[in-house]
Amino acid sequence: MGALRTDNTSTSLKRFILLSLIAFAAIFLDMVFADSSTVISLSSDLFILLFIVLASLFVVTQYGIIKYIDHIRSKIKYLNSIHRATFAIQYIFVAILILLIIQITFSRSYSTGFLIFGSDISFAVSSFLMAMLTSKFLSWYRSTRNFVILLYGLASCTACVALVSLLVFYHASLSLLPQERTPLSEAPLQFYDQSSAMGALQYLTAVLSFIPPLLFWTSTAALLKHYSKSVGKVRFWIVMSIPIVFIISQPVIVAPLIYVATDPSLNPIHVTVLGNMLPGIIGGIIFGIPFLLVSRTLRSGTSDLQKYMVVAACGFILSTLSLQMSVESAPYPPFGLVTVFFVVVSSYMILVGLYSSAISVSRNADLRRSIRKYVLQEVRFLDSIGYAHMEKEIEQKAVEVAKKSGSPEQESELSTYRDDEDVREYVEQVMDEMKKLKRID
Repeated sequence: MGALRTDNTSTSLKRFILLSLIAFAAIFLDMVFADSSTVISLSSDLFILLFIVLASLFVVTQYGIIKYIDHIRSKIKYLNSIHRATFAIQYIFVAILILLIIQITFSRSYSTGFLIFGSDISFAVSSFLMAMLTSKFLSWYRSTRNFVILLYGLASCTACVALVSLLVFYHASLSLLPQERTPLSEAPLQFYDQSSAMGALQYLTAVLSFIPPLLFWTSTAALLKHYSKSVGKVRFWIVMSIPIVFIISQPVIVAPLIYVATDPSLNPIHVTVLGNMLPGIIGGIIFGIPFLLVSRTLRSGTSDLQKYMVVAACGFILSTLSLQMSVESAPYPPFGLVTVFFVVVSSYMILVGLYSSAISVSRNADLRRSIRKYVLQEVRFLDSIGYAHMEKEIEQKAVEVAKKSGSPEQESELSTYRDDEDVREYVEQVMDEMKKLKRID
């Protein structure tokens, strides 16, 4: 039965990863068509059909992703109401897509109000999810005084503020467009004069969107550094350094070079694709790599922590990519809207995956310290007994210590890992260290 349960868990995880890859492909294609619409007309029946296909992919993938998250978040009681609300929001998105498709099919036009309404809901719900994540992290920090948890709380807070600024800017930008969009409507890139109110808001939004990735990188590096031994310290820090180099180089080096190398007045899609879409794709992938790398060091299919890290990785990848796109130019058909709707799903993935990973890793670290302290005490007490017998005795007692650790409040929200094999492996590590020190002495 245990083997069958492990196989089922592993299969569910693989299905979730496949759905995330399909979502990634759908977002990528949606972004390509949305950016292309600023240069060429995409109003033919073929592109309308492609929009319907992308909308269908959104419906299928978001349902599968949320269903999987519902399975793994069952241990996190406070997420019950948030999960129901997030799932309900998807019905609103589906209704908007259906109404848009009906309008486009029968009247060859659509209302800009649907874009404003859908975009507002997406960014409002996403900012609420980040606010909830901030609240949980800061609440947890007050009881544990764990610096990593504080960093994640600050990162989540800045992400919430950035999403609110995006909501305000895109709402204002879309409100300036005509109420109806047709195949003859132009969909130009929106670059406002910085001396104007819209220009100042656009600049502020860009600055606020730059801060959360920096804080999330710092938090993730501090959270996962314990696993550098399993991955390899050099390999771990090389992987961890890529996101921060990318974050700093994009606005300082990459964007100016792309702007100089291209002529926005002749072909603005070069600037958009190379300076916005491509960095978003690369940035999303490299932000997810650390979580995926560490998850591979955990036993496949048996660790809740592994599932949390995979969900967090996929959430970061989809979120970073989807936040590169908007519907402010309101193309016909409305390419970009599917990507905006994915912001909610990816934010929920981050909420569940990141919070669960951070809390699990932090508790595991506390548990390891308790086990290490206990093992060292026992080694001193039983030093005269043979190491083989002593190790067996300590392993059995350490497992009991692990099972008794944690408060009832913690247990009701998210259980710390209690895998006997994990405990025994760590005891063996400590015992090996003691043997080496004993030989040195």
